[in-house]
Amino acid sequence: MEQAVAAANEAGAAAAALAASFQAAISAADLEHAGLLAEEEVARRAATAANNERNQANDLAYLYRREAARLRLGEAEAEQEEAEDAASSATASIRAWEVVPSLAGLAGFKRTWTEPRRRQRRKRRT
Repeated sequence: MEQAVAAANEAGAAAAALAASFQAAISAADLEHAGLLAEEEVARRAATAANNERNQANDLAYLYRREAARLRLGEAEAEQEEAEDAASSATASIRAWEVVPSLAGLAGFKRTWTEPRRRQRRKRRT
């Protein structure tokens, strides 16, 4: 009977040691789980911050592209206006020169006006 009691005591001690070992493993797993949850939260926050920064960068890039397009449009409109002014000036100049022979004829300068033009035409032909 003493052997049975001793065996039971040994079995009880072994069971208690095993239970303590399991409890330690469970506690360690719980601590590791809590640590992993904390790391996951940090990673989520970092991902959210990165997404926010990316969105802000995309928004800023869009605004820069839009502003650049607006500036290019303004430059093109200014160049178009300058070209229209130059064309208008050229048209006015052409009209003015078209009436010069008539005015020269009225003033009696037809011969002196047409002679240099004839020379220019001859030079161009040669």
